[in-house]
Amino acid sequence: MAWREVPHELRRGFRVRSKGSVHIGCGTRLIEARVIDVALGGISMRTEGWFELVRLIGKFVRVEIRPDAGPLVHFVVFGRVLRASVLRNIIVIGFDTVSPEFAAWVASELIAAVKHDALPRLILVDSLVARRTAIASAFRIAGCHVHETSTPLEAIAHLSSARFAPSVIAVADTMPVSVGKELRAFLLEQDPHVHMLAIGRSAGDRDPMQTWLSSIDAHHDLQARVDRVMTSHGARRRSTKSRQLTRL
Repeated sequence: MAWREVPHELRRGFRVRSKGSVHIGCGTRLIEARVIDVALGGISMRTEGWFELVRLIGKFVRVEIRPDAGPLVHFVVFGRVLRASVLRNIIVIGFDTVSPEFAAWVASELIAAVKHDALPRLILVDSLVARRTAIASAFRIAGCHVHETSTPLEAIAHLSSARFAPSVIAVADTMPVSVGKELRAFLLEQDPHVHMLAIGRSAGDRDPMQTWLSSIDAHHDLQARVDRVMTSHGARRRSTKSRQLTRL
């Protein structure tokens, strides 16, 4: 099998947020990680919290990637550790050569991601059926693809089976505050770029970094407020996309 050298300019290519597990081998060390995003020229991952992570910077490593979407598919790529953060448990590895099979997989993931992102994808978590239905309808009218769930476990199960993470995750205040915080922390750990939206009667308990949508529709302006949320999301999405051309 002929391996392909990655041209310098392709290191500035688009990264795709494919989901998968990774084993990083360096000497006798074996580190487990989850994919954050991947490109032809490299990969960024979140580890399980290895305190000696920064000692790997500059090291030549073996990277075994197993995509979630294809449990029988795996790739072995070699590269060097470019960056590592102990505080964020993130490691970035640059590739010098890749196999044709790996290059084809990255290309197919990019095409699939573009199709997935043609519409904003939203997961709505709310146990109150009538309110969930009304809010979901407003988001669909605003141009979203909405997946409705009634519990955090349903939302997590859907995320685990999905090929890509959603654009927006909306969590209503029908669960205990502590459960809501734990769910948001878990979701952000899985995808730190996801747009978190809090829905409820009071904004007092929400994280200041979250977008807020009141569930009270006294003025019958829910659609207008949802439209404003999606306008804000569009600006946020363009800002995130503009960072996808940065060098790995």
